[in-house]
Amino acid sequence: MGHPFFCCDAVLDTYSRQIAIFSGYAKVMQPASWQVANKRTYVPFAKEKYDVMVFGMPQNFHYGNGMGTNPIQMMQALSAQVIRHKRVMKENCVIICSSICNGYFHDERWPYLRELYEMFQHDYMNVLPDMDRYGEYFATNQEYIRKYRFCNAFHPFHGFSMMSCGHIAEMNTAAIYIVGAQEPGIARGMGLKTRATFEEALQDAMKKYVGPNPNILALPQTFKLGAVHLCMADDDLSNV
Repeated sequence: MGHPFFCCDAVLDTYSRQIAIFSGYAKVMQPASWQVANKRTYVPFAKEKYDVMVFGMPQNFHYGNGMGTNPIQMMQALSAQVIRHKRVMKENCVIICSSICNGYFHDERWPYLRELYEMFQHDYMNVLPDMDRYGEYFATNQEYIRKYRFCNAFHPFHGFSMMSCGHIAEMNTAAIYIVGAQEPGIARGMGLKTRATFEEALQDAMKKYVGPNPNILALPQTFKLGAVHLCMADDDLSNV
């Protein structure tokens, strides 16, 4: 266009209310916007690091209904919590997450994810990055593209974005437990552990990973409000 881009940028708080609005040339305006956003998002909090992170995962959030039951989407959501709170978690930390995990894939929204999940169960697939070589194969599937164009589905390559994020949870935890799954085999197919109750999951984690007196981070508002990134109380946040 040959001209600077003019835009308006609103900073939202935890309840999605506007707390600041900046307008002008994006290159100049956005650093000021991010300064306010970072102050809201990065929260000095922990005095010592945690062994266990506990939260619940509803069925309908972020990307839509089925986010908390579709196994590929579940992994992305688990990794999102690692990304947000890794600063306050120990290296061998454990996640305990409740999910109905009932086999609902929401095939209309993500028509390609059932095929992706089933392919991940086959030979030569040990970790999610093993799926990477199939990205172009899925992205050029004409039926999936038609559903994206005309039927309100996500584009088929979106699943590979979700998987690349999903692997972060496996890389940065000693174990992840899904509690209360109605079809636990689906969670186990993603490399997750399953238990019927939080008490059983915690007992197993203490026996195998975190010892008898774990420091537990409980996050009851997870996926209900705009997330923050918890940091250590003495972290230098000047360059986040």
